Amino acid sequence: MTFCIALLSPRFWRQVRGICASIAFFLAVVCLGKDASPPPIASAKTVGAPLETTEYDEPSIKAALLIKLTPFFRWPDMEDTETNRPMRIGVLGRNPFGDSLNDLTKAKTNSGRAFQVTYGSKPEQLKGCQVIFIASEPPPNWAEIRRVWEAKPVLLMGDQPDFMEQGGMVNLLIRQQKPFLQIKRRTIEKAGLKVKALLDNTKRIEWIP
Repeated sequence: MTFCIALLSPRFWRQVRGICASIAFFLAVVCLGKDASPPPIASAKTVGAPLETTEYDEPSIKAALLIKLTPFFRWPDMEDTETNRPMRIGVLGRNPFGDSLNDLTKAKTNSGRAFQVTYGSKPEQLKGCQVIFIASEPPPNWAEIRRVWEAKPVLLMGDQPDFMEQGGMVNLLIRQQKPFLQIKRRTIEKAGLKVKALLDNTKRIEWIP
């Protein structure tokens, strides 16, 4: 009975739609090199839910992109073959992903390494994370962010128009319903991280000098 009630829950079907969108997104951008649009979220006709939509679930797409990108970077203190330590992702500010990031990190690994997500309102609460996503709300305190993470082996990601000018490393954008990245190699390497060569000739990436 409990299982049947769960199946009828709108929240359950929202999660199903988000996961379907993320899976389809992974298939569309295996190496981010295929110039393909992420497909629309499955409608009620395809999943049997009492809801119907053709909107793009941007938070789920960006959560999937964040997870998919991590294997393309190398941290100085983490070997690819070292799978006993989790890849820690921190979200600074108000969570923009809903349940999408948590759902994806439970199902995915980075080359066999489990993901662990931490949320915080201050940089000090996210120490020890290898990846930090800086949310746009509330407005980031960049002076504090630089004080804590400048020149540290931490990959700073965001999705703001001025993110790279402020000191960000990877900007996750959606343009014309397609994933688009801005990456600043110089800032990444200054922090002691390496960009794997697989990204060098990838479409839909703007390399910021």
